[in-house]
Amino acid sequence: MDPDRDVVDDVESNALAPTQGAAPSKSRLVTVSQGGEAREAFFQMMKEWFAEFIQKQWAEEFRANVDDDPERAEFRLENSIRKRKEFLELKQNRMSVTEYKREFVRLNKYARECVSTEAIMYKRFEDGLEEDIRLLVGILELKELC
Repeated sequence: MDPDRDVVDDVESNALAPTQGAAPSKSRLVTVSQGGEAREAFFQMMKEWFAEFIQKQWAEEFRANVDDDPERAEFRLENSIRKRKEFLELKQNRMSVTEYKREFVRLNKYARECVSTEAIMYKRFEDGLEEDIRLLVGILELKELC
């Protein structure tokens, strides 16, 4: 009986089973004896996760294909990052409430993780209003955007 196979069997039996609702992983089980391959597999898995995170979370508008122009793809990604920052710093300032709402709705798609629930979205909207308007809206307990 191969002692290395016993170690692999033990590792496989102790591996966590995917939880309900979790997507099955494309990565394969690696052992310590594989050395550099394990590290490469880990980096590849993290690269795939990060690419998926970028597309699904805050850069939903960014969709690059293999045959896309690299400069154009980089511009689109940088633009998504800029719009996210713009959303996170958005305040009403001199805009009317209607203009502020329009800008808020336009930019929030770049920072979906920051407004993951309606309650959080309403709170962020309210926080960006001018102070005198925010006090009046706070009394109303905003449940939808104006």
